[in-house]
Amino acid sequence: MKVYFNLSLEGFSNCYVVTNPEKKAAIIIDPGTVTKEILLQIEREQLNLEAVLITHNHESHLKGLATLRKIYTPKIYAADY
Repeated sequence: MKVYFNLSLEGFSNCYVVTNPEKKAAIIIDPGTVTKEILLQIEREQLNLEAVLITHNHESHLKGLATLRKIYTPKIYAADY
């Protein structure tokens, strides 16, 4: 497993990409801002984005979700509050 951390100064949002290189799978946690680097990493490593986890309902944690859903078809998991 590999964990990549992405800090975006736009909205000061943290985003994590967790990958399993052996299974070519990835999940993204709190896609507040989806950067070009994140998308290139997924494509470069030929990963399947299986899921997106939203820890809580703030724009800085979910703003990039719409972009991800236009490109991929991940399952979405979010806190219930």
